[in-house]
Amino acid sequence: MTHAPYYFCHGIPGSPMDAKALWPDPEKIHAPNLLDAGEITGPEAWIAQFDRFATADAPVHLIGFSIGAMVALHIAAARPEKVGQITLISAAAPLQLGDFLRQMAGAPVFKLAQKQGPGLGLLTKAQGSMLRYTPEFLLRQLFAKAGVAEKDWAAQPDARRLLLAALRAAYHDHPNAYKALLRHYVSDWTGVLEEVKAPVTLWHGDRDTWPPIAMAEALRSALPHEAEIQRVHGGGHYSTLQTACETLSAPLFSFSLQTG
Repeated sequence: MTHAPYYFCHGIPGSPMDAKALWPDPEKIHAPNLLDAGEITGPEAWIAQFDRFATADAPVHLIGFSIGAMVALHIAAARPEKVGQITLISAAAPLQLGDFLRQMAGAPVFKLAQKQGPGLGLLTKAQGSMLRYTPEFLLRQLFAKAGVAEKDWAAQPDARRLLLAALRAAYHDHPNAYKALLRHYVSDWTGVLEEVKAPVTLWHGDRDTWPPIAMAEALRSALPHEAEIQRVHGGGHYSTLQTACETLSAPLFSFSLQTG
């Protein structure tokens, strides 16, 4: 297998299409299915996935999108010698770093994950049924609190395919892994941050209604080395992902990464 310089950790719900659909040259980025790391997913499984990829001498550029930022940071903390750079896009920070839940569109899901009861499983089954029978209604519900730019993006055919692939992966293909990953996210993983050695850049839209931009500020303060924030004015969750991918994959940026 040809080793790509970029290793992408998708969001939750999410799939490798998060990167493949937005990266202009998908052969240059490796995007594993995090939900296929094992039915009971967790840090050991994420790191094992990474180890199967990162066998070359060149350091890897880790990219984490949304809750995938948690996965990327766990990998970076465990394998500092293999990670040269980290980019976190629309990053979901640990909930323990601030009063974030009241600002998050997905707060009801995270609250159910925190309770450790049957509620998250029941909600996942209900969303799976909606995806099967009324997918357009489910998509409208998910973007009900999104900004204009985000809704315009979601209305595009390619975006719709990306979103439906993400929802199928979570609700139909790997519901147990999806629920386990959410429960890892709502747990306290702040201790991982102090073990991150590689430089971090945070891309975040100031109109993101999933992880608020305050999460990027909190991560910058919590990481041991000062991180740079690339604020995307008017950017939402996925539209910021698109902007970041287009910039990171540009030939000028790639040349600078290789020679800088």
